[in-house]
Amino acid sequence: MCGLVDAGFLYPLLEKDARGRTVIFGDAGTLDPKVYTVGHGSRMHMLVGETLYDDASVQCAGFVLVYDLSGITMGMLGLVTLNDIRDLATYLNNAVPMRIQELHFVNTPSLALKIANYTLALMNEKLRNRIMCHRSWEDLHKKVDKRLIPQEYGGVIPKDEHIAAFKKRCHIYRPQLLALDEMDYEVGRDLDSCKKSHVAEIETGTIGSFRKLQLD
Repeated sequence: MCGLVDAGFLYPLLEKDARGRTVIFGDAGTLDPKVYTVGHGSRMHMLVGETLYDDASVQCAGFVLVYDLSGITMGMLGLVTLNDIRDLATYLNNAVPMRIQELHFVNTPSLALKIANYTLALMNEKLRNRIMCHRSWEDLHKKVDKRLIPQEYGGVIPKDEHIAAFKKRCHIYRPQLLALDEMDYEVGRDLDSCKKSHVAEIETGTIGSFRKLQLD
């Protein structure tokens, strides 16, 4: 996990946007499929979230996620299974403990876009309307203030400074993070309810209508 943190796989940016929302930046290309799995990526998302849950401004204003997909390879996409897609959709629909305001994906490869549309079909309408794909950073800058993102992508503050601040935040929240790791959860699932879930419809191919992602 330390390697992904140092590489800048995912981290909150130092400045909030004009609406007071926290901006989280991700670089998918840093996930080496020879070293890491989809599970490592999921754990990184949980780590970032766990350092933000107690921030009242994040809970009130929500967050914006910006993901650079330019470094995605076939090896990375090969890590993603059908169950991973279903689990992601279920988590985004029902379990994210913060308000998702916008999801931006930049430089999305065509194959990744197909997987994204497949995932999109399983999401609720509110989330679907908050997801955007952009062909370039210039296109993203029309939606997200470029001064907020790392200097390497057109912003002001260098990537290393954002990552250093995130690592410091992790150190401050270390006791809480360790306590969360020690927690035990008892989860009961109603099989009948699960079978009725629209996410389960993927098994029968009855996806239904949805807004297809297009590149801006």
